Amino acid sequence: MKPSKANRSPSVFLSHTWKDKEFVRRLAVDLEEAGARVWVDEAEILLGDSLIEKIRSGIDEMEYLAVVLSPDSVSSEWVKREMDIAMNQEIEGRKVKVLPLLREKCDLPGFLKGKLYANFTEDDRYRDALNLLLRKFELTPSSLHRPASSGT
Repeated sequence: MKPSKANRSPSVFLSHTWKDKEFVRRLAVDLEEAGARVWVDEAEILLGDSLIEKIRSGIDEMEYLAVVLSPDSVSSEWVKREMDIAMNQEIEGRKVKVLPLLREKCDLPGFLKGKLYANFTEDDRYRDALNLLLRKFELTPSSLHRPASSGT
């Protein structure tokens, strides 16, 4: 029997390319501070592990897959495979699994064009985009201690 949503933390697999790693690390810290469980490759995959098995297991175990969208990620075969797995789970489960996070302007894959995305393209709007994601997870940013950007 699955624990009720009230008894468990939301969980998210962060799909991205290495070029977006700095952003992903910041996002992962902020999500964890707000109470989410976060799956990031560098923390989960150990020397000698099967990349395919660990990634598939991570996608299966996490409630959501948040894909960090940039020109590099939309052309990445790994990111495409991760999105494909998660979109199939979304269709089969008839509930949202894939959450688009726009890091840099790029051509969105067709199946993501109709989805509302969190817009992280401007650093001064980071908090607003993060809050949109936290609202999806039914979390609040109250535990975030990082100072806001100047001008906010």
